[in-house]
Amino acid sequence: MRQKLLLAAAVIGVGLCLSDARAETLSELVKKEEGVEFDGCALTPRPNVTGKDIYVVIPAHFPNPAVWATRTILFVGVDEARNVQGMVEVKAPDDVPPREVISVVCDKNAMTITIEFKTLFYIWDGKELKRRRGRK
Repeated sequence: MRQKLLLAAAVIGVGLCLSDARAETLSELVKKEEGVEFDGCALTPRPNVTGKDIYVVIPAHFPNPAVWATRTILFVGVDEARNVQGMVEVKAPDDVPPREVISVVCDKNAMTITIEFKTLFYIWDGKELKRRRGRK
């Protein structure tokens, strides 16, 4: 009987730890990644991430301070309260300087990232971002 109680307590403790880990809000994630958040992203096909809405986060936390661009883009699934439900990391074909990004627009299977002096055009195939043909 005592072993069952200890096992039940351990299961409850693990469950509480897991629920705390999932209670991270979108703003907390952005702060942790020192990143930049952009409004909802409705790509088709939908990125494989749980959550009601999907936001784009471009992390800006770099181990080397001399680095100022990334190819990492995070699709973050959130619930109604903007709690993180899931996250998928994809690589952009080009370097993206997070602090210079003005906007990210998702439309059907296309993603457009506008940076201060250029615009990057990508096609989403459900697994990765690829350069749109005819544009660089």
